[in-house]
Amino acid sequence: MDARAARATLRDVACLAGVHPATASRALNAETRALVALETVGRVEKAARALGYRPDRLARSLKTGHSATVGVVVPDLTNPLFPPIVRGVEEGVEARGYVALVANTDNDDDRERLVVAEMRDRAVDGVVVATARRHHPLLVESARSGWPVVLVNRVTDDLELPSVTVDDTAAARRAVAHLVALGHRRIAHVAGPQHLSTGVSRYRGYRAGLDEAGIPPAPALVSVSRAFSTDEGERCMAQLLARAPVPTAVLAANDMLAIGVLRALRTAGLSCPGEMSVVGFNDVPFMDLVEPPLTTVRLPHYQIGVTAAELLLARIDDPSAVPMSVMLPAALVVRSSCGPPRCRIVDARGRRRPQVRRGEEAARMSTRAVTEHAEAFAAMAGRVPTLCFVGGEWRMAADGSEMDVLDPATGERLASVADGTADDASAAVDAASAALPSWASTAPRARGEVLRRAFELMTECRDELARLVVLENGKTFSDALGEVTYAAEFFRWFAEEAVRNNGEITTAPSGAHKILVLRQPIGVAALVTPWNFPAAMLTRKIGPALAAGCSVVCKPASETPLTALVIAQLLEQAGVPAGVVNVVPSSRSGPFVGRLLGDSRVRKLSFTGSTEVGRILLASAAENVVSCSMELGGNAPFVVFDDADLEAAVSGAMVAKMRNGGEACTAANRFYVQAGVAREFSERLAAAMTALRMGPGLVDGVGLGPLVNESSRDKVAALVDGALAGGAEALVGGAVPDGRGWFYPATVLAGVDPSAPILSTEIFGPVAPVVTFSSEADAIEMANASELGLVSYCYTGDLSRGMRVAEALDCGMVGLNRGLVSDPAAPFGGTKQSGLGREGGHEGMLEYLEQKYIACSW
Repeated sequence: MDARAARATLRDVACLAGVHPATASRALNAETRALVALETVGRVEKAARALGYRPDRLARSLKTGHSATVGVVVPDLTNPLFPPIVRGVEEGVEARGYVALVANTDNDDDRERLVVAEMRDRAVDGVVVATARRHHPLLVESARSGWPVVLVNRVTDDLELPSVTVDDTAAARRAVAHLVALGHRRIAHVAGPQHLSTGVSRYRGYRAGLDEAGIPPAPALVSVSRAFSTDEGERCMAQLLARAPVPTAVLAANDMLAIGVLRALRTAGLSCPGEMSVVGFNDVPFMDLVEPPLTTVRLPHYQIGVTAAELLLARIDDPSAVPMSVMLPAALVVRSSCGPPRCRIVDARGRRRPQVRRGEEAARMSTRAVTEHAEAFAAMAGRVPTLCFVGGEWRMAADGSEMDVLDPATGERLASVADGTADDASAAVDAASAALPSWASTAPRARGEVLRRAFELMTECRDELARLVVLENGKTFSDALGEVTYAAEFFRWFAEEAVRNNGEITTAPSGAHKILVLRQPIGVAALVTPWNFPAAMLTRKIGPALAAGCSVVCKPASETPLTALVIAQLLEQAGVPAGVVNVVPSSRSGPFVGRLLGDSRVRKLSFTGSTEVGRILLASAAENVVSCSMELGGNAPFVVFDDADLEAAVSGAMVAKMRNGGEACTAANRFYVQAGVAREFSERLAAAMTALRMGPGLVDGVGLGPLVNESSRDKVAALVDGALAGGAEALVGGAVPDGRGWFYPATVLAGVDPSAPILSTEIFGPVAPVVTFSSEADAIEMANASELGLVSYCYTGDLSRGMRVAEALDCGMVGLNRGLVSDPAAPFGGTKQSGLGREGGHEGMLEYLEQKYIACSW
């Protein structure tokens, strides 16, 4: 086989067969071959055989005779988006004398790991990864080793790697601007799946385009697809046509969705562009054959590949260079599917009730809060640290950088704090490791007394600490006060547990010796905490770690570092020795935590956060076999049977749903209510939600504050819009309010489809979707239909049924006729992909202890 044959690409096969690469890829795949003419399939297969083309494996012969080689990892070469990207990479690296090894993983995780391992074994000089998935093992591997890697379609900010992607948000905004320029004011959006970054970005662009044009968004004009397919496009468009107002134009988030839109229009007897204008997205060559020719947002796939090659070669030339992320623009190709609005008006009654918007009072409160919150924070001047706390000293970040902390109620900068680097992580481990022997040998009673003093100091300043939580997190003052009280209790509980590190002595069954079991501190612990409970999540980890005799390195969330720094200050005042507790804020989470887990002195990781990030950290921790406690995502069902006390159920629902405005892993996410009481429960819950006053958390009487940031607010809005598009009814709320801050109103959705995406996503906002059920078995099945299993809630007047259902629910905790389960004295944690290990209770301290067995005779 000559060099040309050995290096054959899909483009070579397509050229030899006289077809487009997209057609060639479909002809070579068994699942899509039926879409291609039989004669064309034969011609493509003949060309592939002649060239020795094998897209589904690494061409081992390519490395022979070549010292400069790069890998290209592609999830699916039958997808017409990827061949031009691969071609761009190939031509880009070949111009510099490199040979490209193309590996198609067929979207298979096991194959992906084999590909990565083989590329590393064969010492390729670098890799381009074209993927749309978050958990590519190559990300963790490359972050650890410095292997040159470039990502295409970047979907995570947790790792600092070079990346190339398209500005989907700007592209969608441009498409909307084009329709607005034609005179359209009722522009619908067939949105992509909201669990994919492309779907989310294009939806944001659609909303941004409406905002720029001064067009109020109408949830009835959005339908969210479950997949990028023609069937989903047809289904979504049929929904849009069944509701009012009927659009005059449609932006489809994907080419296949656009084709489905056209099908639905033909079924409804509507012409395009005569009665409806259509714009597609993600244009590929066969879209030119669509009738009528669609106006499309064309993505620069080939240029993406070329740019990825340039970044990779630059990375190979200089591995120490700062990773660069490139965002390429997309082009709008205008064809005959767009025209001025001439759509007939259809007077259809929608299912949604009028949206509840923020009143003038709420808008005034938010505007006034700009000054009032700044003054509240200024009053704490000198008492709120903004530096890293390492080895008992307050210091700047190693590179002197800072990050801003924003006030969610106003969007304004609250303060700037040190932005720790990976070098700061190492310095913190140095300090913790040096302090560990002395602290581990400190008498348990003495450790307990330090924690007791920390409890007292935290209780004394709880009002001021609660105000700080409000300012950086956004929750209401009463909610923050409850959190600080709860957080302090962990110090008191573990002050008492410090003296209960009991061992065991038993006689071996043979009688030959004694079995002694000691429990000793595990060592330096890395604690990574989230933003939703900035005080409680920290004390729930620090308390048991110090009680067990461990030293810690804490990385608080970048949104809420101030509370953690104040707690570090209180612990220092309580008598914690220098180096035992180290707190380093950082916005560079990937490199920072990666440095911690790469240090052999770190023997424990306790992480609270999303399941997605948890998976990445578990993979990274496996390298040094670090013990892990993981408190990950939740998707809590709230089950109400028809024999329940509805007043108590609604009261419990308000606690389970609205604690921290719904931004809690324990928040009730899915409400399953028996059919006989579903409407009454929904209306009672809506009335309770309506009574909540929305505004900045420091204002008296406010019961609902803002969400923590803009992206969180937009995610909640997209989920609600998708549910409404699927036929749900908003009994209250359901629209982003006007004014400053990242507010979203309390929302109750009735009649939610059991398959709606909002039920399979952790909402993290003040939204209660209600689904009806008929039987106990149905309720249990729906409640357990999730990969997550943190907590469940059940309301019933029958204790026997309650215990039976509680036992059947697949989760780590159950609130039976209670809307609150968290307690420092109880083991907190979940099953399935909600995490590993437990926090709180005696079990919480055991997570920081290693068992040592001693065989002894006397």
